[in-house]
Amino acid sequence: MQYLLDCANAAKVAEVMEYFPIVGVTTNPTFVTREQAEFLPLMDALHAVVGKKMFFVQVLSHTAEDIVREALALQAHFGEPFYAKIPVSPDGLRAIRILREKGCKTLGTAVFTPQQALLCARSGASFVAPYVCRLDAIGGNGVEMVANIVDTLLNANVETEVLAAGLKTVPQVESCALAGAGYATMTPDLFYALAHHPLTDAAVEIFDENWQAQYGQTTTLDFVKYPSNDLGQPFGLPFFLSVSPFRLFFLFTWQYQRRVMPLNPHSYLPIFWSLYNFSTWKKPACPFFASCTDFLSCYPMQLLFSNLLPL
Repeated sequence: MQYLLDCANAAKVAEVMEYFPIVGVTTNPTFVTREQAEFLPLMDALHAVVGKKMFFVQVLSHTAEDIVREALALQAHFGEPFYAKIPVSPDGLRAIRILREKGCKTLGTAVFTPQQALLCARSGASFVAPYVCRLDAIGGNGVEMVANIVDTLLNANVETEVLAAGLKTVPQVESCALAGAGYATMTPDLFYALAHHPLTDAAVEIFDENWQAQYGQTTTLDFVKYPSNDLGQPFGLPFFLSVSPFRLFFLFTWQYQRRVMPLNPHSYLPIFWSLYNFSTWKKPACPFFASCTDFLSCYPMQLLFSNLLPL
């Protein structure tokens, strides 16, 4: 199962995306109106946070022609990957079919039966969104509905994905995952609830107590060095690029390129200098060899080699 965030607040979306593996954001008219803001600036701010992840916006029109116009206008504004959320109805199904022909991706929303889901899939919807809690609220079984929809679409051999929506509790999310839903959209609070368990907290407390009894108020960073390159960033290029012979190999390669493409010889030097800076996260153990490595690979020496080596 992949996770989407059901929210129209840009700040909350940015916060949740820092912690959780979100593949997209869904919105609906209720969430949008709760923000008490102008629609387009609100959605633009939200879309800026979402970036290249999937972005779902629900249309408000009711006739097929108006739904198509609204969806295409939204797609033109937000660009890819945009999905128009369209409630299931005869006009909605017609609009989904037309939009598929026009290259606009859609999600059939407010789905409550396997046949509604299959109609959306046959019409060309990329996703169907069954509402779990709303069916539970009238005495139905939302998770069972999701399982039946998954089986129906599998038997029909269609590519439409099931996106479980209207989820309120952790058991509902877990049950939908076991039922085969490929995606689920949830509120920010539910994401934090998914990541929490009291036994996890208890285990961490025991680990901390045992560690501090032996090593005091420390972490492993007190015993090992955090790797960083000359730019102050962690890691960098693989170790083999930090060894002087390989830097010289790049230099000789550059000299060969000068024969084939005679340009200003010093125009390539910043590239090699950047490679050097970006790669020095690990140096030789011998201080003398390390000094030689840095000396041979430094910028002045590269200038010298560039003038001494034959063209």
